[in-house]
Amino acid sequence: MRKKITLTCLILVLLLTACQPATAVTPPTPIPPPTVSPTPTTTPEAQQRRIPRDFVGAQGTEFVLNGQPFRFGGANNHEMPWLTDGEMEQVLADASQLNFHVMRTFASVIIGQPDGAQTIWEYPAGETRGVWFQAWDPASQTMLINDSPNGLVRLDALLAAASRHNVRLIIALVDNWYYYGGTPQYCAWRNIPYKRWCPAFYTDPAIKADFKTWVSTLLHRTNTITGIAYRDDPTIFAWQLANEPAAETEILLEWADEMTTLIRAHDPNHLISFGDTGFGRSPADFARLMAAPNIDFGTLHLYPAYQQPATSPEECDQIMRQYLAIAQTANKPVVLEEFGLSAAAGDQTEAYRSWTETMRITAHSGWLVWRLLGRRPDGQFPPQDNEGFNLYNDDSAITRLLSDAAHLIHITP
Repeated sequence: MRKKITLTCLILVLLLTACQPATAVTPPTPIPPPTVSPTPTTTPEAQQRRIPRDFVGAQGTEFVLNGQPFRFGGANNHEMPWLTDGEMEQVLADASQLNFHVMRTFASVIIGQPDGAQTIWEYPAGETRGVWFQAWDPASQTMLINDSPNGLVRLDALLAAASRHNVRLIIALVDNWYYYGGTPQYCAWRNIPYKRWCPAFYTDPAIKADFKTWVSTLLHRTNTITGIAYRDDPTIFAWQLANEPAAETEILLEWADEMTTLIRAHDPNHLISFGDTGFGRSPADFARLMAAPNIDFGTLHLYPAYQQPATSPEECDQIMRQYLAIAQTANKPVVLEEFGLSAAAGDQTEAYRSWTETMRITAHSGWLVWRLLGRRPDGQFPPQDNEGFNLYNDDSAITRLLSDAAHLIHITP
């Protein structure tokens, strides 16, 4: 999330029952390598596709894994691609210890030129420690993809580490916002005006071609550490078209149809979602997104501090029920993919308890808190940011609550 934009809207909840205590955590079993070759798709409808063994799939309103319901708690961490190997291991070990079976991150570290010129990030480029995935070559006027140790090899390492810790990854293919490049950097390459995000990203033919090249590169990439092609890797829970795409609904649907057709043609194994905020759209528009072909599940992002879309748990509860009912009608799962509330802004413990219980009892799917951070090389956790959303494996009351909630949703029949 990082400083949520008022453009995006979110919400949720129900003040329900307290979570049961978690059982003792056992060492994670690595996710097995694929045992089947990619399965050809015979229909664009996600619910009718065969689900390969060891891959998470969708059947009706639930996720499934090897024929059994797969419900989960988890967290976001957009920093994982540029963490050191040790930091990466630490945050994934923390996730596993906290019963978090899914993590979400962004494959979106996009700069101006390889030397850093014309990079338009909101945050200092040094924050990613020299890691970048895409840049612009002014000589050839084409996009460059960084295949070196400070490029996609970091994504290879993340997938390998996640598999060792039995954590599955939702990977956003681009960030709508300009924090680390995102859609504005694509537009800046081609001298197209932008602000915090770039509407032309979703309509300009040249930019769409650049994005297709990026997506195709990932789908056909073979991990240099595991030897597994990304499209054949069950560690990947889902491909996400974008983090919080802010395009108007009609434009987003047209763009998504083009991009999901590409993904589905080359990767029939993985789930696909928009990565939309959900609550930022009217119920009618949310229903249109849920009904889109090749889209396997819906997403909701909830931040009462930003009035997304309400500030009280009661209002959030009412709207949450409405959007969950829409997902039920579409016969697809929906994930509470981001949520955050500062302890200084309200009853964080009760809010998190309520929201996670709503997803367990009403949605039967999963949730991902914003955001789990691990210890740095000096052994200390990074400081809490000004939003107050950071979560640490520090045995705090809120961490214990979420660990118990993740365990409970995972075992709920």
